[in-house]
Formats: sequence, structure tokens, C-alpha cells
Amino acid sequence: MRKHLLAALSLLFVITAGVWIFRQLSPPTPKLQQVAYELVYMSDRDGDWDIYLLDGHGDLHNLTDASSAHEYFPGFSFDGDQIRMYSTASGELTTARVNVDGSDFKALTLQEAALDVLSGGRIDFDPVWNPGGRQMVWYRVVIGIPPKVDLFVADSDGTNRVRLTDSEDFEGLHSWSPDGSALVYVAPAAGGYQNTFVITLADRTITQLTHDAFDDYHPIYSLEGDQILVADATGFVNGALRMTLMNADGSDPHPLGDGEIFTGSLTFSPNGGDVAYMSNVSGYWHIYLMAADGSNVRQITSGAANHLYPSWRPIPLDE
Repeated sequence: MRKHLLAALSLLFVITAGVWIFRQLSPPTPKLQQVAYELVYMSDRDGDWDIYLLDGHGDLHNLTDASSAHEYFPGFSFDGDQIRMYSTASGELTTARVNVDGSDFKALTLQEAALDVLSGGRIDFDPVWNPGGRQMVWYRVVIGIPPKVDLFVADSDGTNRVRLTDSEDFEGLHSWSPDGSALVYVAPAAGGYQNTFVITLADRTITQLTHDAFDDYHPIYSLEGDQILVADATGFVNGALRMTLMNADGSDPHPLGDGEIFTGSLTFSPNGGDVAYMSNVSGYWHIYLMAADGSNVRQITSGAANHLYPSWRPIPLDE
């Protein structure tokens, strides 16, 4: 017993020392260029849900083809070289990561995810630009015991950084409202379930929109900003993507019905000039691009498959 206790204390000491060192050496948030050329999204075109990269030449790359499980909700690290997501590769839903060239895919336990952050030095993820590209919001892994994940907002050049949330758990999977006045995201609520919240940027008022007895994932606004679509995790392990649609104030939540159309998830490029979004208007979910003024609309995915949750690849600023 004493030997096990000493081993546990030694491990705790090593982790604590690692946390202290990481805090001292914790890098500032990287600055990003005001250009982007590539999109990543999730699709079931090959039978299971995978993460795809559409590069600047129009070529499509399945980044999680090595996994026979389902992968959901991709988001980039700030260096643009790694993608974080959720995966069922372990038999349950956990975080995972893959390099942008499709190498080194790995599903991560909570402990592995924390060690991966410590060893890789990446703590800033999933930058999302507001309409016009003037600001971005992202989540940062705040190292501690236990580690936390909080939302930050800053001007696109990295200045005027503000911490939007500060809890003991996870806040993320965030999206801007079409007018840029609010953010919708998920965070743990009463009962321990991950529910949907909205924060208004002007006064940082936070409102809980859902009170589900299951986990919410990646809430997104409609094109007009009057509705919010939320995925729930109840069928993820089996590849079922269940959606709840509600008004922007959280009223009238109901399962997205057959034939019910949703167009949204406006995702602005870093320079603010292009917008990606998703819609099921054709009967399948597809990704569309348009100019920020609403012109030059074009569908960039095709076929009898679903493609959702686009995210622009960030490009670090060379200094």
C-alpha cells in the first residue's frame, strides 16, 4: 500500500511540476494572417462520418480515412497544422486529433488530451471570425488541476483580448450570430449535461438556452439569426446525427423534421470576404460559399451524402 501511495504521489509531483513549467513557458496566442484558402468539414460520403479538407486547388482529402469510427465537428489549432474533433474510435465519444495531412490520427482520453496539450504546446484552438473578419473567438486550454477550456475573443490582429468565460470545465463549439452581436456555445449545466448557452458581446450577459438531459453539440444560427440548430450526442456512436431546432431565444425546441429546411452556420473567412455555410435545402446537407455581400453563391459539395460544419484553416502570421 505504501509503495502504491508513493508512486501516486510521485506521479502527482511530476504532473504538478509539468503544469508549473508549462504555465511559465505558456506561449501567447499566435497571430494569424488575414487570408485563408482551405476549408475542413465533416461528411458521411464514404459511409461513416469523416473529416475532410478541401484544399486551395479544389482537391478533397479524407483526413480520418484510417479510422473506421465516426468523427464529428472539426476545428483547427492556431498553427493550422492540427485538427481537433470528436471521435467514437474508443467505443464512446471522446476528443481526437489528426494532422492536416491526415497523419497521426488518435482518439484521446481526457488524461491523454491534457498530456497532448502539454507535450505539443498547442493551447489555442478553433478560431472563428465574426462578420467582416474584425474579431475572432476561440477556445484556450487553461492548464491546471483539473485543466479548463474557456472562450476568448480578440481583434483579428490579436489585440484587445478578452476572456469571455471562466468556469471549472469546458466551453466551446462556438458560433457567431449573423450580425456579430452574440455567440452561441456549449457548456456543462445542472446535472452535468452539456447544454447550449448564448453570450451577448456588448454586456457579456450569458443565457442558458437548453436544459437537456443529454449533451448538446455545436449550436449554430440560421442565416437570418432567428433560429438555432443543435446536434445531440444520443446517436453519435452509431453514426446517427440528431438535430434540435429552436428559436434564437431557446423557445419551441423540437427535432428537425423530415423536409424541414435549415440554412445557417455562417462561417466567415479571416479576411471577411467569403462566407461558408451549410444547408439541407436539396434534401442532403451541403456546403455553400458566397461573398460577404450575399453575391456569388455556389455549392461546393455534391452527391447523395451529407457535408456539415465548415471551418476555415488559419494561417499563422510570419514575424
